[in-house]
Amino acid sequence: MMRPRVSAIGMLWEPPFPGIEILMKPVIDAASEAGISAHDIPREPNGFAKSVEHMAKLHIDTAFSYGGIERADLELARRARIAIVSLGKDEVIEGALFSVEPDAGNTYAEVAPIIDKVLRGSSPAEMPFQAPTRYVTILNAKTAAALGIRLTPELRLRIERIVE
Repeated sequence: MMRPRVSAIGMLWEPPFPGIEILMKPVIDAASEAGISAHDIPREPNGFAKSVEHMAKLHIDTAFSYGGIERADLELARRARIAIVSLGKDEVIEGALFSVEPDAGNTYAEVAPIIDKVLRGSSPAEMPFQAPTRYVTILNAKTAAALGIRLTPELRLRIERIVE
């Protein structure tokens, strides 16, 4: 586990974000089951410093970012020792701790049979929703080091890509 003593997490999102509750629910439910409190942290434009202060008051040391986050904001979070988990590799390259995203190659392979069915006349409305089945984990080693996270051999085996 990267941060074994997490007791509170933040859910960063930028209003307006229709449907954000649907995205946050699985994380909030999992946190609750693990005895971790989850806090809703809406970001204000040009107000990320206030969000970091708010998270510090709540003793949040890990935050999930829904939507893009700028390099300067990631640096602000890192200085406050708050790990940012993002939804994409671009933020990890910029300084987020890690992301877990659907494997694009696998997703394309799963979509091909659906496209074939549509081209043969099936109605897309009749097809079941299919979530990705394979995910890729990307980790920023510099951010991990700044947060005091040791990349053990076991952790390195679980990460598909490490940004140095």
